[in-house]
Order: sequence, then structure tokens, then C-alpha cells
Amino acid sequence: MFAHFIPIEYNSDLPFLKVAIDKHLKMVYYTCMSLVTSYENLPIDLSGSTSKNRHRNEMLWGLTQIFDLYKSGKDFAVIFDNKCDIEIVSGNLISFYQVKTGDKNYTIDKLVKVPPKKRNSILSTLYSLYNDATKSLYVVSNCSLSLNNSKVVRQELISFNDLSSDEKEKIKAHIKKQLSVDIDLGKVYFLRSEFCIANPNTLLLGYTVMFLEAVSKNLTARAKSFFDYMQSLVLEKACYENTCKSLTDAIKYKGITKNQVQNILNNFQISNDSRQEKVYAYFDRLYTTVLSKIKVKQAYTRLRKISNQTILKQAIQQILDYIDKNMETLNNSESEAVQLLSKSVELDDCFDDFDRECLVIMALVELEDMPHEDNDSK
Repeated sequence: MFAHFIPIEYNSDLPFLKVAIDKHLKMVYYTCMSLVTSYENLPIDLSGSTSKNRHRNEMLWGLTQIFDLYKSGKDFAVIFDNKCDIEIVSGNLISFYQVKTGDKNYTIDKLVKVPPKKRNSILSTLYSLYNDATKSLYVVSNCSLSLNNSKVVRQELISFNDLSSDEKEKIKAHIKKQLSVDIDLGKVYFLRSEFCIANPNTLLLGYTVMFLEAVSKNLTARAKSFFDYMQSLVLEKACYENTCKSLTDAIKYKGITKNQVQNILNNFQISNDSRQEKVYAYFDRLYTTVLSKIKVKQAYTRLRKISNQTILKQAIQQILDYIDKNMETLNNSESEAVQLLSKSVELDDCFDDFDRECLVIMALVELEDMPHEDNDSK
């Protein structure tokens, strides 16, 4: 084993990177050299970064993996569109995911077909990434893989070790011809995964709500905001087009780690707590009787626990839109503004009077938290 140093300014989130700081050199020492050196020798694939709109759904599939990995409690880094569509580093190993969306089932022939003007097939491109630190390689698709064995076809995760003898021999011969190596079929999988092609946000927002329910229930009311933030972060990482040859750079510029997700959740929690404090401050100022305070706080609790958060978000947005077009409604006392808005905005019939007043207060707090232009800078 030999030392590989990286600048101390990069503070790794992964447990397999032991920090050994020399007070003079101020460098970081990697203990897992097999993974680091193997990664640097892999080919770079930035073809997707220049056509990200076409691959947006595939990249966002990686968000579901981030949520699943975080819930597992393991340390990880998910890297987007660098050596492969998606790469997952965990422990001392790395897995590669070639993500494909379509409307027709895959076959072994399709996986090993080399398109015109291309050097490799889907499978040989994926297997060219195999190295000493590889845990698994996956072809991921919303489509099924048509095989000789009907029982295997019905499986969500198919190991290439479970294919028929003829199918395995075809793959072995193809990889031998293309890459001049013997394929380890036990490392290769076909994973069928749900993709919402027409409107991926619907499926992913639901996935986000379930994730937040599992890790931080009091943030479920802000699932849309959390999803929007994570979505933009994933696409930002995927669209970073500079070459990241080293694992260090790949994680830093094109990756999302467990610690980053934890920090994002913490920041949302702080923001959520701050908003809740502001909402309760409104309650204390506007409601003078004990009964009215209890009623409005019950409404607030009920609204935050509502199962269909889309309705809640839409209601708050309706109020904000109304305020934007009728700013004069704010030229009143807080109590008068809340009463006026709760009666003027046409909200869903499922909300009672206290719900409506509570929604107005939540909208006003959100409005106060929005960034405003600095007129002095104009």
C-alpha cells in the first residue's frame, strides 16, 4: 500500500478515507488505494452531460437511491454521470448503473448489439468499468428483460448467473470479443425499476414524502420544497462538465454523500422550526381567547399532518398569488389582513374557518421568508 495525498481543503464524508493530517503538509491520506487508483484508470463518459434534458429522468432515478441508502444508515457517495450514469460508492467498493428508459423490452441481443459508429454495446460499455474495487454492475430500465426462463423474467432483479446456458455463452463470447476479458456474470445484473416517463415529478414527490416520513416526519409538510432542492442538486451535479478523473474530484463535484443529505435535512429542520415559531408568534398576537388559540393550533397541527400535501401547497400558493395581485390587502393590521384574505381567497371546501386563517398565516410567514430585492442595489 502506498500513500495518495489530496489537499486538506476537501473534507471527505466517507468512512474509508482516514484523515491523517500532517501539521506541515496538511494533506489527507487515503487508506483504500485499490478503489482510488482503480477509479482513476477508468474511462470518462461525459456524453450525457451535454444532453442532460434527454437523461433527466435517468439522473433523477439516482435520487431514489440516495433516499434508500440514507435510510439504510450506511455511509455512501452517489456520483452522477461521470464514469457511468450513476455510481454508488460504499465502504471500499463501487457499483455502476447504466440507466435506460424506453417503451420496448430488452433482450440479450439488444444488450450485446454494437450500434453503428459505436465501439461498444450497452453491456460491454458497462463491463469496461469493471475493476478490483467493483461490487456490482447494473443495467437499470423501466422495461423488462425478455429471457428464455419465464420465472427469471418476472424477477425485479436478475443476476446474469441465472440466465440460460445459451444466453450466458452469448454474453461471454461478446465480452471476450469486445474487451478481451472473461466476464464475471455474478457481478452483473438487470434491474427493472419504475420510471414515470411522462411526469417523473409525481412519482418522485411521492417517494420523497415516504422518505421524509421515515427519517423526519415533521418535514413532510415541506416535501415539495425538499424535493425541489434535491432535484436541482442532482441535476447540478450531473451537469458539471469538467473532467473528474479522480475519485476525490468525482465525489466533490459530481457526487452527493450521506453527510450532505444529513446537513440538508438539518438545515430544513432549522428552517422548519423557525417557520413554526413565526406561525405560533402570529397565533399569540392575533388570538386573545384561550379557546381561539386552541382551535387555531389544532388546525395548524391538522394541516401539517394532512396526507395530501399537494392540496396544502396549492392552498398556500393560491393565497400567495392572491396577495401578489392584491397587495393592498396587506395595508391593514395583521388581524384584519388575515380575516380579509381568509374570506377573499377561494380555497377548497375541505378547509374550515380556522384552517383558512391558519393557511393565510402560513402563507404570510412564507412570504416574509422569501428573498426580496434590495432596492439600493438597483
